[in-house]
Amino acid sequence: MKSRLPGALLSLVLAALPAAAHADETGPVMTIRLFDTIATWPLPPWATGPADAARSETYRTRQKTRHGTEVFLLELIPPGESFNSWSQLQAIAAERPLAAPLTAHVSGIFADFKAACIPAPTLKPLFISPEHVMILVSCPAYRNNPEQGEMMFMSLRRHDRTLVRLYYHKRGPAFRTDNPAEFPLSANEVDRLIEQHAFFRLGSP
Repeated sequence: MKSRLPGALLSLVLAALPAAAHADETGPVMTIRLFDTIATWPLPPWATGPADAARSETYRTRQKTRHGTEVFLLELIPPGESFNSWSQLQAIAAERPLAAPLTAHVSGIFADFKAACIPAPTLKPLFISPEHVMILVSCPAYRNNPEQGEMMFMSLRRHDRTLVRLYYHKRGPAFRTDNPAEFPLSANEVDRLIEQHAFFRLGSP
């Protein structure tokens, strides 16, 4: 069962953004070491500050697959929600060694949505470079719950041979992909995520 990361440990993940350019745009951020890199990313959208983020329900795991790939995952959901039934979820995931271009990983992620969604999901590339990709995926309804759908905003970055994915899911009632008024994520929310994820970064320890 997924459980809350101890508050003391999560508070170690939280860090104030240095007094640098764009500090007023991004606000506080979260920072964590992931294998051979340090990842820094914005607080989850439901959090108004580090204290809010520290109250989030969290799940954290690190393991090695049978193929030798090291995998790390940290998930956060709003306080009081369950990992069996959440409205929003932010996660950061890392794996190494990176064995394919970022765009190849996008194809695999979208394949998972194709298997889980009806009608077919849509994928909108927002930014693509060899080092950074941003995408928006719309899932009109779940196969196993046709009354509910979701949208996912994801950034993928690489540092040497480490892949890091930062993503945010928001659920809502099932929707039509040709009617933006029904989308779980509004256009303003997507614009804000694009601004925030532009400052998602990886650096050397």
